[in-house]
Amino acid sequence: MLLGGTTLTISAPTLEAPPGTDADVVTLVADLPVSVRLGGPGSLVAHTDGSLTVLDDAGTPVAGIAPPDSLATTRTAVPEPGRAEVTASAEEGGATSGSVVLTGAGTALAAATWGDREGGRSLAVEPTTWARTAGEAGVELLAAELGAAEPEAQSTTMLDQLTCHAIGAPDKATWNLEPWRPDVGLMSVLAARCNP
Repeated sequence: MLLGGTTLTISAPTLEAPPGTDADVVTLVADLPVSVRLGGPGSLVAHTDGSLTVLDDAGTPVAGIAPPDSLATTRTAVPEPGRAEVTASAEEGGATSGSVVLTGAGTALAAATWGDREGGRSLAVEPTTWARTAGEAGVELLAAELGAAEPEAQSTTMLDQLTCHAIGAPDKATWNLEPWRPDVGLMSVLAARCNP
């Protein structure tokens, strides 16, 4: 599978790709053993929330896989460039005995636009649907793409605001990041509801 320009090898008892699957995103399933291996240069970073970041050989995030998501809950598929799903499940005696869904993407940033709000300049960041639920890997990929598009967004205060929105306001239409806000540390940004 190709994800973020990097080949990933995914092993599970059964893999099915739904019709119209985009090769830049993969969703895996597993309360069963699933392994992900890089098929070329670069590395994988495993996060404590179960997500994975795919790094190129220079150490730059190029893709991510969200934490496992149980198929026991109903999922709504949202068509999105750079996103697709592959489902793996185990069967015993003709019945499904377990499954897990992993969703990967090679894109986390849908748009970023500068404007004026409240006390000054503000960057309205629109994450992809995948990035809103992709945990630490989604934040890492989004921060890398945002920093490449808007270098000012790599300041500590803006990265803390980005993380705060990912944790506390993932469904907000845009995540407004302001470079003029004080650098007070992530815990204080969280306490101030992303607006220190």
